[in-house]
Amino acid sequence: MQRNARLHSIALCLVLGVGSCASSARRDGMRTPRGGNASERVDAGRHPPIAGGAQEPADAALTQRDSGADAQSAVQDAGHPRPRDAGYGKGFSADVCADAGVASGLQLFPNIPSVFRHLRSSCASLATEIVLQNTGIEALTVNEVGVSPGAFSAVAAGLPRILAPTDRIVIVLELIADVPGETAGTLTAVTSRGCTEFDVLGIGVEDEGLVTYSALALDFGAVAIGKSSKRRVSVLFQQGPGQTSDKYYSVLTGFSAVPSGLFDVTSGPEPLKKLVSCEPTSAEITFSPSAVGSSVGDLGWEVINYIPAGAGPASVAIRLFGSGTTR
Repeated sequence: MQRNARLHSIALCLVLGVGSCASSARRDGMRTPRGGNASERVDAGRHPPIAGGAQEPADAALTQRDSGADAQSAVQDAGHPRPRDAGYGKGFSADVCADAGVASGLQLFPNIPSVFRHLRSSCASLATEIVLQNTGIEALTVNEVGVSPGAFSAVAAGLPRILAPTDRIVIVLELIADVPGETAGTLTAVTSRGCTEFDVLGIGVEDEGLVTYSALALDFGAVAIGKSSKRRVSVLFQQGPGQTSDKYYSVLTGFSAVPSGLFDVTSGPEPLKKLVSCEPTSAEITFSPSAVGSSVGDLGWEVINYIPAGAGPASVAIRLFGSGTTR
C-alpha cells in the first residue's frame, strides 16, 4: 500500500511543469513528464521515454554507435522501433529470487523510471533506455534482468555480464500494454550476490497531448582517451485526438550538457523549435574523456507546452555516464 501510494504521488507530479503540482494536466489537455536522473537530484526519475513515429525520422543517417556503447542500439538512438530480439517482451518471474537473497551495491538511474504510452496517437510508442550501475566496492555478475507484471518489457543486452565497481549496463524499458492510467511494476536484477528490485511506473495516456523522450539516462560506455563516443537523445510530441497544432503544441528551447568539454552537444535543433506531432527531434551528444576513470554529467533541455489555458514550461535533466580508458 505504501509503495503504491508513493508511485501515485510521483505520477501526479510527472505531468506538471516546474514549480507546480497543483494544476491538472488532464484538464489542460497536455502531459509534460519531467526529467530525471540520480536520486540526489531534484528531477530524479520524473520523465518517460520517447513515443516514436511510425515513419523514420529525417536524421536517421546520424544514428551512430561506437564500441564504447556496447549495450546500446543505433536504431534506438534514432527514435526507431527496436527490433524484438531474443527475450524481448518475455514474461519474467521473480521466483528465481526466492532463495537468492538480496543484492546490494546496485543503483538504477533514474531511481524510479517512468514510461508513458499514448494509446490513441497516430504514432506508436517506443522503449526507453535506463542505466543500472554497480555502486558497490566489489564486482558482481548480472545474470538476468526482468520486469513484472507483463504490462512492461525490460531487456539488457550481453548478459550475463561482470560489473566491476562503477561499471554499468543499459536496460531498455517499455510499457507494452494498452492500459489507461497508472501501472506499477517491479524491475528485478538477478546477480551473483542475490536479487535487487526497483520500482517502475507506467502511464497509459488516451486523450491528452504527450511530450516524451528516448532516454532517462545515457551511457557512452568505455572510450579511449583522445577518442570520442556519440549518442543521441530524441524528443517527440504527440497530439491527443481532436487537438490542433494551432492551439496545442510544444516548443523545445534547446539542449545543454555539463561539464562542457567532457560532454558536449555537437548537433541539435535550432532554439525555440516547434515540435511537430509524431516527428522526433534529436540532439547528438559527444563524450570525450581526457583521463582514465568513470565520468558523470548531465544533459538538460526545456519544453514549453502551449494550450488554450496558457503556457507551461517543463525542465528536463538526465544523467550522462562514460568511462575513459587507455585503449
